[in-house]
Parts: sequence; structure tokens; C-alpha cells
Amino acid sequence: MFNVINENSDLCEILFSENADKLFVKKIAGIGRESSLSNWREQYPKATNKQLQFTYEYIVNGSIAIIEQWLIS
Repeated sequence: MFNVINENSDLCEILFSENADKLFVKKIAGIGRESSLSNWREQYPKATNKQLQFTYEYIVNGSIAIIEQWLIS
């Protein structure tokens, strides 16, 4: 993933800039949501739906923040 971002850094800087459409980034981040949650439900049958949703949000939003910082530096 980081290689793709590095190879397309100009586009990614626009997508992740302060003036970018945050809803668009959220839509992109949500693409793998259902697939991830479904896989995790099988792997962690004792986890609640809310726990899995919070975990997904934590991972995705943390990754977005790291990408934004990486592009700034």
C-alpha cells in the first residue's frame, strides 16, 4: 500500500490535504468495511459487533492519519 502511495504521491497529497473532501476519503476507507467485519466475526466469534466496528474505525482512521503525516514530511 505504501508503495502505491509513494508512486502516486502527488495525487495522494491532494486527496489527503486539509482542503480535500473528507467524505470522499471516508468512502474509500469504507470499501473494505463489510469484508473485514465479516472475516473478523469468523475469527473472533466472542467479539461483539460494536467491538469489531470500533476496531475497524481505529485501524482505518489510524492508517489515514499515518498516511497524512507521511505525506506532509
